[in-house]
Amino acid sequence: MTAHNPRTSTLSRLRHSPPGTGTIGVSSRLRCRTTSAGGDVIWTLTTQGDELAATGSLVPTYILDEPTSFGRGAVAPFLSLEEAGPKIQGRRGLWAGPRTVQVNEPLPLTAWIEHEEPGTWLGWTKHQGPGEVTFTESEIRMDAAEGAATTIAMFSQPGSYVVRVQAINDLESSRNPTYGFEFHCCWTNGYVRVVVVE
Repeated sequence: MTAHNPRTSTLSRLRHSPPGTGTIGVSSRLRCRTTSAGGDVIWTLTTQGDELAATGSLVPTYILDEPTSFGRGAVAPFLSLEEAGPKIQGRRGLWAGPRTVQVNEPLPLTAWIEHEEPGTWLGWTKHQGPGEVTFTESEIRMDAAEGAATTIAMFSQPGSYVVRVQAINDLESSRNPTYGFEFHCCWTNGYVRVVVVE
């Protein structure tokens, strides 16, 4: 026999009750408050007289857009989507395009990389769009610290697409303390807008 937990029961009712049953209604409220600048953030749900809270902290070391992990000595690659074009480092990403191509016609996509060491991994994926996108090489590992890597994309349907490329710090560097576990930190995103026509 399973012991009854009123908090679990309340959460279960919140997740599974249909609209209009009274489980979530005027008696329920969700609020978020910050206790102090740079301090804790508390999300609180109050329903049917029961209060549930989850606490998080605003800690600078957890900012996700840092291009460098000092503890692991990892650095995000610099990425450009045009030869001699603007370059960026970090997760916020660099945007390019739009580029125009016909359905099922090849579209070369090139990323220019700069990194402290050879071995940057590039991964190409469809980020948005109505149809399928195929790549001649969806993953590319660069053996040089700087250079260009090209894949060919083909689009199955007309429409507006966004293709994403991720440039990730060396996954296989033996100097990395997590070598062999495919840990990666500090990557750079790139996005290419593509318009596909008949």
